[in-house]
Order: sequence, then C-alpha cells, then structure tokens
Amino acid sequence: MRVLYPEHRPHSHPAFCLFIHSPSLPSRLRATPPEFHSPPFSLFSFLPSYLPSFSPSPQPRPLFMPNSLARQATIVIPVYGSLDHLQKCLASLLAWHHIPILLVDDGNPPGTLQHFASMPGLKIIRQPHRGITHAWNTGIAAVRTPCVILLNSDVITTGPWINQLLAPLQKPASPSLPPIQLTGAAWQSPTASASVGMPAQSLLAGWCLAFRKSLWHHLGHFDERFRHWFSDTDFQQRLLAASSAHHSSPGPIRCLNTLPLSHALHASTRHLPARSQLYALDRTAYFQKWQLEGHRPCT
Repeated sequence: MRVLYPEHRPHSHPAFCLFIHSPSLPSRLRATPPEFHSPPFSLFSFLPSYLPSFSPSPQPRPLFMPNSLARQATIVIPVYGSLDHLQKCLASLLAWHHIPILLVDDGNPPGTLQHFASMPGLKIIRQPHRGITHAWNTGIAAVRTPCVILLNSDVITTGPWINQLLAPLQKPASPSLPPIQLTGAAWQSPTASASVGMPAQSLLAGWCLAFRKSLWHHLGHFDERFRHWFSDTDFQQRLLAASSAHHSSPGPIRCLNTLPLSHALHASTRHLPARSQLYALDRTAYFQKWQLEGHRPCT
C-alpha cells in the first residue's frame, strides 16, 4: 500500500488527500485516475466551504548548510575591481557547489563588495591595496578548513569540479610515490614556463590552485616581494625543490585540465594602473631571488 499526495496527482484536491493503491484490493476499491471518476475523498472535506483549504507551505531553505565538502576546503578569491567578472564567477560557482568562500577586498572603495555579502557561505575580508599575493596570504590565514582553493575572480564554473580537484590531495603517500601536494586546473603555457627556465607541463597556472593549508605553513607564505605575478611560480619552485631532495618523479604537482572551468585570461588584472610596469618589477624580483639562491635565472 502506498500514500499518494497531491503533487503526484495533478487534478486532486489542493488539500492533502489519501489514495489507496494495492493490487490485493478489489478493483472497485482501487484508486483510479481522477479523469475517470469523481474527486477522491479529502480528509478535510467536512470543513465549511467558507474556510480556506489546507495547503502546507514549503519550509524555507537555509542559506548555508554545512556538508562534507564545506568541511574540507575554503575558496579564497582576491578582488580588486572587475565586479562584472566577480558576479559571474560567484553565480556560476554557487550554482554547482555549497562551500565557504572568502572574498579578500584588496583596497576597493568602501562598500564596493557589499552587494555580495548576503550570498550563502560568503565572507568578506578587507585590506589596503597590496596586490594579489598579499590578498592570498590574508585569505589563507583566515581559512579554518584543511584545504585551500585559490580562484581568480574571472573563472566561470559550468559543472561540479571541486571534489575532483581535492581528490589527489586526499590520497596517502606510499614509499614509491610522493604525495600529491598541489593541484590545479591548467598548466602554465609553454612560453610562460620556458620564460622561467622550466619545461612545459611542469608548473600550474595560478588562476585555480588547491593545496592543504599545512603546505603553506611548511613552505612559507607566498612571497610578497611579488605583488601580482610570479608568487605562484615561486611557490611551486620551492615545492619542487623541497620534493626533489626526497623523491624522484612523478612530482608533487598534479594538473586536472578537464575540469568544467573557463578562465578569462588575466581579466582580473587588466584594469591595474601601470600594469606593464608592475609586471616588469615582479619579473625582475623573481630573477633576482632565484639567482641569489643559486638557481639559474632565465634569460
């Protein structure tokens, strides 16, 4: 026997009704479609006609409900301008995932991000304008989950992807294979890797990275000598250097380049004043650092 409610019977009474359906009952007692006989008996049919019929209203959905994914990772998104990209980024992300999000307001005018404050699971941290690298460190320091995902504000989500990005980080290490410590959604372009003296498919693009917060403590923070560029490259170089002393290939970096994500290619930094000069300063600082530490700078 089963109970059918009005949403299962399009022509039934708006109040809750019971329909009895059981193969063991005589055919004359079985419920038949309403288009073939009169409306079924309602539990509330005895009420006077002037009273409104009973119709249960749906319970409001909570704004944020903790789940297993929310306990694993937090997404950190630095924001300086480009609010149109940020709106699309957050709307597409929240359409597929229920996860804590930290927006690091990197010196926008007061109240600029207030429009986003009511989004479920979202928190805003403010700092003076110091660049993406400082914003990453500010956000990571505030994270309370084991894993961190760094995401640019110009990334669009078209399907579920976070569990896939985190999965390699959860696998235990073995004596023959080092643990995966850093995952990302794309490799750096061959030109970008070659410009720092690295082979293709050895360094991840910085617009989507995931790692355990303990790695950030172990390697040290993202180097704030690089305000906008090269701090992710420097972080990976330090990881590779630390890992090569203990393991051979494959290394600690994993790329998952089939995730349902699209990136607007530096749209989050195009509006920066004196962008080319800032890039040149970061590039010079990167070469000086690695040359001083005994590593071959690229030419």
